Amino acid sequence: MMAEKIDNLDDEIAKEGITIVDFTATWCGPCKVISPILHNLEDNGLIKVVSVDVDVNKGFAMNFGIQAVPYLIFYKNGERVHNNIELEGYEVMKDGVIIGALNEKYLRQIISQL
Repeated sequence: MMAEKIDNLDDEIAKEGITIVDFTATWCGPCKVISPILHNLEDNGLIKVVSVDVDVNKGFAMNFGIQAVPYLIFYKNGERVHNNIELEGYEVMKDGVIIGALNEKYLRQIISQL
């Protein structure tokens, strides 16, 4: 999949349901692991995924203060989620953000809690 320039992130976020903005990079190993999981969840109708390549869309990465990828920001019904979620004793989501890759089981659990 070719990296695309995104002009307005707000236009990409679904007004209904859950959208995950996946800040990613083509050189990132963990990004390559989580991307197919996210797109599988999207194909199953659970979420909408907006992939933002930080090398192509540097302005968004700077605006969000992203220093590591994958960096997932969750939105529900067009509004940023600010939940903290703990799974198996570990905080995996803080203020609606997950940094790093999780498996499909954990992502499904997080989505079900939103």
